[in-house]
Amino acid sequence: MLFRSAEEYRDALRMLWIKDGIVWILRFARLPFGLTCSPYILAAVLEKHLNSSAVDKQLVHQILAAFYVDDNIWSVKTHEELLERSDITLKEFLKAGMKLRQWNSNSDEAREIFRKQGDDTPDKEMILGLKWDVRTDLVSKIGRAHV
Repeated sequence: MLFRSAEEYRDALRMLWIKDGIVWILRFARLPFGLTCSPYILAAVLEKHLNSSAVDKQLVHQILAAFYVDDNIWSVKTHEELLERSDITLKEFLKAGMKLRQWNSNSDEAREIFRKQGDDTPDKEMILGLKWDVRTDLVSKIGRAHV
């Protein structure tokens, strides 16, 4: 995701580039992800976009609360709720030019739908530094399993 940086702030986003013995001073015209402020800016952009959408405010709160930096992790009670929420989330983020990817679920039916949409759905995932076995729906850290 790229955000245009205002002209007056570009000097704060400079870097040196040496090519053929010549030192070039380059300035970013776009805000690179990975800066200390990037998670805050991403959260602010997501909140502004979703709050200005027609999506139910309770669902907006659930979507925003499920983010950790650029991972969105949530659970639902029914398969229908999963498909409805993923569909709404995908459509809203596409309106903002953001394609959400790498969907996965412990539901075989949902995993098949995600595969058809082009997502790789491995049997084991890393979620916030923990291992998630999608098939058994167990989260573990260094050999110990937690339900």
